Amino acid sequence: MKEKIEVKWISGVISIWGVSELTIRGDEWHITLSQRDIKLEGIIGTEEQFLAQGSNLKHLYIRFNEQLRGSNRKSSKQVISSNSRLEIGFFEVRYTVLRGKLFYITTVPIYGALYDYAILTPSELYVRTLGRRKVFIQGGQNNMNVYLL
Repeated sequence: MKEKIEVKWISGVISIWGVSELTIRGDEWHITLSQRDIKLEGIIGTEEQFLAQGSNLKHLYIRFNEQLRGSNRKSSKQVISSNSRLEIGFFEVRYTVLRGKLFYITTVPIYGALYDYAILTPSELYVRTLGRRKVFIQGGQNNMNVYLL
């Protein structure tokens, strides 16, 4: 069963649900995380990836052209508005609010995924993986697919 939660986000709420894939949905956008890829729809951004000097880690940043907004619709569920750690499907989701202004979500996939974790803020997505992984970005109008090999 796909448990659905809602968390406070800038100008509204966003929904998070999933089992083997985790979906995060806002106003007119959504992100789907699986073990080998990440799909961004309704989002335009630029990507930058680099290896950290002296370590075996690759860092991927996708900076959004516009901030990701939450939905203004009325929620029938209780909205989570403070720091929480949740298990949703095969993911651990850490929701953090700093000073009531900065919202971010850290997603940690199950063992065996090709990335360690991903952090979503209203202005960017950060993904950390091993340096030996190949990262391919395929983009179209209003969408991006991140493939890890």
